Amino acid sequence: MTGKFSNPDQGHDTDEWALRNGYVSVVPTQYDLTAHHAISTLNQWNL
Repeated sequence: MTGKFSNPDQGHDTDEWALRNGYVSVVPTQYDLTAHHAISTLNQWNL
């Protein structure tokens, strides 16, 4: 990535603020590829 980073949010509760001030930023994430909308259809299959 190139260019100048611009962050209009100047709050003290952002990742950018934490990193700029020597803190570590921990962000909980979740990655789920399950197609929950398809489960009911799959449950009807006679496997």
